[in-house]
Amino acid sequence: MRRYFPVTVLGIFAVSSVGKAQAVEPSEVTLEEAKPATEASQPSGPKLGDVKAAKSVDEGSKSEPTTESAKAKSTEIPKSIGSYAGPVSRDEDSWHFGYSGYLRAPMRTGIGRRDVTLPGQSSTTFHAPLVPDDQYLSWQSTKHNRRDWAELFFSYGNSWAKGVVALQGFNFTDASAYQNGSQFGIGQGWIELTPSLPWENVRLSAKVGSFWNRYGQMGQWDAGEYDTYLFGRTHVMGETLRLEMDLPAQPITIGIEDGVGAKRPDAQIYNSARYTLLHHAHADLTWDNRIRFGAHFLHSFSQEEARFTGPQPAWVYPSNYVNLYNNAAQPDGRMMVFGGEVRMDMPDVFGYLYLGVSHIALKDAITIAPAIEVLHSYGGGEFNMGVTGNYLDSEQCRWGIMQYANCSGGNGGVTTFAGQYVGKIGDLLGRSPFGEGQDLTLKLYGMYNHVTSRDPVNNGLNKLKVGTDVLFDAYDALAFAARFDYLAPNSRYKNQNFAILSPRLVFRSSLVTHEQVALQYSHYFYAKRECDVGTPSDVQAARTSTNTIGSDSSWVFVNPTAAELNCVQPPPSPVTPDGFGASTENQDIRLRGMPVTGAHLRPDVNVVSIEASMWW
Repeated sequence: MRRYFPVTVLGIFAVSSVGKAQAVEPSEVTLEEAKPATEASQPSGPKLGDVKAAKSVDEGSKSEPTTESAKAKSTEIPKSIGSYAGPVSRDEDSWHFGYSGYLRAPMRTGIGRRDVTLPGQSSTTFHAPLVPDDQYLSWQSTKHNRRDWAELFFSYGNSWAKGVVALQGFNFTDASAYQNGSQFGIGQGWIELTPSLPWENVRLSAKVGSFWNRYGQMGQWDAGEYDTYLFGRTHVMGETLRLEMDLPAQPITIGIEDGVGAKRPDAQIYNSARYTLLHHAHADLTWDNRIRFGAHFLHSFSQEEARFTGPQPAWVYPSNYVNLYNNAAQPDGRMMVFGGEVRMDMPDVFGYLYLGVSHIALKDAITIAPAIEVLHSYGGGEFNMGVTGNYLDSEQCRWGIMQYANCSGGNGGVTTFAGQYVGKIGDLLGRSPFGEGQDLTLKLYGMYNHVTSRDPVNNGLNKLKVGTDVLFDAYDALAFAARFDYLAPNSRYKNQNFAILSPRLVFRSSLVTHEQVALQYSHYFYAKRECDVGTPSDVQAARTSTNTIGSDSSWVFVNPTAAELNCVQPPPSPVTPDGFGASTENQDIRLRGMPVTGAHLRPDVNVVSIEASMWW
């Protein structure tokens, strides 16, 4: 009985603390995702084009099985806060060390061409891929050409308590230049409590520390084919408490979950985010470990005072720059995410199906730090990587910063419908028609977003992306596969649409294994690869016309014209290319067709990759 007493005290404390958090103004708990990698140093001081997009973030963690042939043995639907598969047996109380991990190591090569060649130069070029889906924290992100990532989890504990430390990072430094911020070091650390209770059908678990909670995973074991979260992945220091109960004489389990946390934002002067608090609550019902219904609510908010104490130097902000992001009079921010989902895992009937709907409601959310990573977005206003930059603000705001009078200011909403289906022919027919050990796996997935915004240009905007992935297990050690995605980022500019086709060969040691090596070719289809921006003199003329919205001694900021929006666009926070002279401006669509030393930095059509991945 003495063991149960501290559990009861813990539960009372957690519930009472949540009640207090609800009684006061909603506190936002920041979700700590893969940290953004600091951009390459800028040669002549900070530029406003880089203020908006100063960071690049990799895809984040995958502690669940991710090899295409190894989709685990259990059909049980994973629990939300039990995302780390600990090494400790619940059948004994002895203390144990344990570990698990994941790595993804791709070699990616984009193939381009020079329109103008000089002596000693080939017309064919090879470089790190310049593609519109290369930024993980962008709506345009796909899984066609992912970047490197690794994570290691080390634990020590027994059946009652376990401590876990995570080492995480991307941009493997021996094969590339070191990027500040890409190596997280100790990215997470927490204690997990799973005490024994006096009731056989009731389970209590708690996490305290820095850890990821995932809500709205479309995949069976991971974040799905878009590698994002319909309701959010948390990035906070805090606690989560979960209670489960099996109903008597019924294969039904009811779960409730509640958590609070806090996120400390990047303190760069260009970042609008402030200290953010988070409260989240969830309820789910699972039938026979095959069908699960879930309801989710996450609420983050910021109420921190501004730190600026006087006028800013001219090199930080142009004289006519309206500093709405950092103004001391900026209202406190709010961001809520809520909705429901159903997950059906019945391979012997029809396969696996996920359907969900969510709504993100934002009010003055440019100050909301990434306590929640949701739908490819890192918080509410984290540089241009938050919901504001990805959905609410038009290109006029991102290109002209806040000079455009009708920017959203983080006010608006995003309603999303998403789904994913996975089926194996062998399961559906009762046996494989191809022969022993051979089978065909089909994946269908899609996401539709409707945007409401204070920015009239983006108000009523629709976004749609759909795709399919087909994998044929020809042999235990070899599979043939192909993935196709179609993306329509802006319902008002059809020429921003693009598609990707990626056939690949998958090698592994056996049909069910922990590792795989994939050899892949990707072809990008653009509705319009380059915008009609004219010659360099035309661009310079535009910079001095009535389209100019601001300047200082060294800058001129120009709103994009309709022609400049009528082609495939880079992400709101473009990833900096590699090599001499690289900056985010390399992906400015106004510079793509300009014959500056024959550079022609257009998005790639052809990309090849060799990717190794493994989990343990």
